[in-house]
Amino acid sequence: MNLLKLRAWVLVFVGLMAACLTSLAQSNGVVVGADIPGVGRVSADQQAKLLNSLHDSGVRYIRSWIGTDASYDFLKKAYALGIKADLTLYIMSPPSAPKRPNMPDMPWMFSGAPLSAADVDLTKSTFQTQLKKLEDMGIVLAAFELGNEQNNPSFNGEFTLYPKDGCPKCKTMGLDDLKRDPEGQKIAAGLRNYVKLLAAVKDVRDHSRLNQHTPVLLGGLADQGAEGPTPGRTNRVTINATIDYMRQYGLDDVVDAYGIHTYPWANGPGQPAAAASRRERLEKYALSECRPEGQGKPCWITEWGFENKDESCPLNDTARETLVREFMADLRPYVKETRVVGLLYYVWQSDFGAKHEEPHSICRCGSLTASGKLAVDASLLK
Repeated sequence: MNLLKLRAWVLVFVGLMAACLTSLAQSNGVVVGADIPGVGRVSADQQAKLLNSLHDSGVRYIRSWIGTDASYDFLKKAYALGIKADLTLYIMSPPSAPKRPNMPDMPWMFSGAPLSAADVDLTKSTFQTQLKKLEDMGIVLAAFELGNEQNNPSFNGEFTLYPKDGCPKCKTMGLDDLKRDPEGQKIAAGLRNYVKLLAAVKDVRDHSRLNQHTPVLLGGLADQGAEGPTPGRTNRVTINATIDYMRQYGLDDVVDAYGIHTYPWANGPGQPAAAASRRERLEKYALSECRPEGQGKPCWITEWGFENKDESCPLNDTARETLVREFMADLRPYVKETRVVGLLYYVWQSDFGAKHEEPHSICRCGSLTASGKLAVDASLLK
């Protein structure tokens, strides 16, 4: 056997062993970590500081994108330190696809192509290229998550952006709206195409060398609350309706779990009535579609968090510490029932050089905050 063949067999063996260990780890406990966006934009020294911070804090799972070539270097170094990534994948559209124009007074609503215009082959080939490069480095991922918040008008060009006072009937849509409302039908066409995109990702995963057992996630859906009239300038869709609709078109055949994003209300830290309201909303609007393994699809919460707008050092983190402790306790039964199998906090730290702290960030003043230590502590979920 020549050296090239030997190297290939070693990579396959290592990948299979890693996949088995990952599967075992996920069956015995929830995957806990943090979101690390923008790693392709930082220098090698900044990457080293970030990786040391994660490793020294005991973080073993992260959520990240591939931006520039520096992203590959970061993921390689992270993997060498025992840190695995939920890799968020790009949804690709051809250059000729129509794009929703920006509205200057709504900068949080990003310009982009409608989801129905996304190209299955282009998305697949882009993922194949990324995964080959990662597997050539010997990297096994924690998960593959396609896109981001497709039920949120900020990230899906299928949604119409209305001028001020131009949408008196805007609403948070339910399942019936996706079938009967004119804009809902347009959004539904994009969701049907998204299931095809997921199938392409699964096919690449299934034929990979090292990541055949890496779970494919429905890209994190935003917790939009209850369906009904919603003041504002856009429509949106509930998590429940989005999942229910796509299940009718084969969603559960192409994903291993649902990705969910939820940012609970932060009122009344430590107050029983406020805590009970958060628990109720979490079940009704964020996690009601999550099922125990073998009875449906479990969920990964790939974004969650609470704001702390204090920018002083040392940081006063008492209120957020209470909220995080409550949230971890709320999730404990979901984890025990394997309804939730992944939990990634948004966000680890502010961008290097940022003038202000990201309010959700948990690594501040040179160390992990009190709330951050709780947010990445898997033992609190047992």
